[in-house]
Amino acid sequence: MPVCAAVAISIVAGYALGSLPWAYVAARRRGIAIGEVDTRIAGTANVFRQVGPAWGVLVFLGDAGKGAGAVVLANAIGAEGALALPALAAAIAGHNWPLLGLSQLPGGVGLATLSGGCFGAAWLIALPSTALGVAMIFVLRNTGVGAGFGLALYAVLGVVTGLDPWVMSGLASLGVLVVVWAKVRR
Repeated sequence: MPVCAAVAISIVAGYALGSLPWAYVAARRRGIAIGEVDTRIAGTANVFRQVGPAWGVLVFLGDAGKGAGAVVLANAIGAEGALALPALAAAIAGHNWPLLGLSQLPGGVGLATLSGGCFGAAWLIALPSTALGVAMIFVLRNTGVGAGFGLALYAVLGVVTGLDPWVMSGLASLGVLVVVWAKVRR
């Protein structure tokens, strides 16, 4: 398959994956309209607070799976390395603005989906980075700042381990956009 076709297909697939409304599904199972409570953001943190920690963890895993799935699929069909990042960006966009018909309200901000994409790009680096980010979210009670700590560690470990600089700069750019969008959205 030509690389251009692989990138295009992975973008469409990434957007479709990103549109899966895990926060809505989890909240509805508990009779909660997640887009109408607390921050009105259909994401992991709101589910964690409003539906419960176990459901929050499940939504995190589902949302992270969207990002990881987009990157892994892109790599599998020939859009490798930095060429997989448009698929991750599409998954984040699908998470934030899902396909019509899957939900009536906008989605989350994409932090968990970005985290999953980091796993798809380099899981060994993402493991401690995500652990730090999640820990800092609990300590600081701020998802954007906690995610910033995780992204910073990911960048440091990426440099130390020799991760492709194009992948690192692309992930860093997406990270900045997602964290800024989280602040604007909140």
